[in-house]
Amino acid sequence: SYYRRKSLIEHRIPFVTSKQIYLPFMGAYLTDEKEEIPKVKKFMFSTQQLFLFYLYHNKARMYMSESVEELPFSAMIMSRATKQIEAVRLLLVKKEGVKIVLESQCSRWELYKNAEKYLSSPVRRYGYIEKSAVNSNMVIAGETVLSEKTMLNPDRLITYAVYEKEFDGSLLIKELVDPEKQVRLELWAYDPKQFAQNGMADAASVALSFENSTDERIEEAVEEMLRKEWER
Repeated sequence: SYYRRKSLIEHRIPFVTSKQIYLPFMGAYLTDEKEEIPKVKKFMFSTQQLFLFYLYHNKARMYMSESVEELPFSAMIMSRATKQIEAVRLLLVKKEGVKIVLESQCSRWELYKNAEKYLSSPVRRYGYIEKSAVNSNMVIAGETVLSEKTMLNPDRLITYAVYEKEFDGSLLIKELVDPEKQVRLELWAYDPKQFAQNGMADAASVALSFENSTDERIEEAVEEMLRKEWER
């Protein structure tokens, strides 16, 4: 039944029926039931994280099972994310037995540029907190990352990012009072630690956080950062 299937998936218990196979340890969820895929304008955040996982995987071929243990999603959500990627023909999605393989012949730079229109800023909202309130769930983000990775002059105000589910948004202060005693904190739709390196949020997510910027200085720095990241 639907409820029994839902319960088994939630508890990551493998099962096989005449129409479905669920093997969470292999990242496989197969069904012969038709599922209509709507036209994709923007990726779900689960799809965005799967794409970024592939991008930072840095190999032409990746088995879905490699992402199952790292990303915080059920096999069913991962299956839907794969369908979105397949629908926009961003990656080739193949099956080897019951295993699903993602593959691309593009360079990482080309792949990112092709995907850019489907990706969204991870920033839900932002505010300010005291420097003393910074904790291990937070990573450096925003202009602070740009100044570390490009020729952009560093801002006195340090920017951090944190997963919105790991921070009480009511504690954010709306106004900046003293950049020497405060930091800018962005609340993200997904965990910035997922792809962080050396305490800094990943280049792609940082770039996307500036999607509405009209500052030419920032736009040039973002381009410089991404080229260094993907063309090396």
